[in-house]
Amino acid sequence: MKEKKKRVIVKSILCLVYLIILGILLFGSFKLYQDKEEIRPFSEIESSEEYTYITIDKMSDKFYYLKEDNIGYHYTLDKDNLYIIAINENELDTYKSIMDYTNGKTKKKPDSEKVYAYPVPVEDKVKEEAIKNIKSFTDIEITEENYEEHFTNMVLDTTKEKKEDFNIILFLTLFLSFLVFVLLFLTIIDKDKIVDSMLEEEKEEIKPKKKTNKR
Repeated sequence: MKEKKKRVIVKSILCLVYLIILGILLFGSFKLYQDKEEIRPFSEIESSEEYTYITIDKMSDKFYYLKEDNIGYHYTLDKDNLYIIAINENELDTYKSIMDYTNGKTKKKPDSEKVYAYPVPVEDKVKEEAIKNIKSFTDIEITEENYEEHFTNMVLDTTKEKKEDFNIILFLTLFLSFLVFVLLFLTIIDKDKIVDSMLEEEKEEIKPKKKTNKR
């Protein structure tokens, strides 16, 4: 009976330790996943490797076109900022309602369109055409000197596919969480060798030493 009671106590302590470790690991995994999935708006990004988005309220017809790639460059506007977006012209239907509203073909303002993509450095020809045709979209005066104040030096390129980055730290955290869960399960069903070894060690410590006969 005493042995059984000790076993229950050891199992309970181990289960508690496993649960605490598992909780810490799962919380860490959640935070790592959250950080990995966080996508910042275009106005806040610092690198062309960063996946980002803009919220389009207005969008022009294409002002520049790469025929060989079927890529059109369009002015876009959110509440406060001007941007240039590169899209495959086969996907124009996605933006049709916003473009019709921008061009005055419809009176009803459509819902804003949130577009996710990677930023790429603006090419000289795109920049040149953007400056030359800007009056067709807005009255803002844009020149070579003040270009980056309005458009930055990036274009949002929706033709690039999103890269799936492998996060080794997140993977290891999830793997450790799985191992701890397995240990917890084995302890609950009384198959955990750690419990056996701990009880065996305790037995060895309390085992009386044999007396040696003196001659």
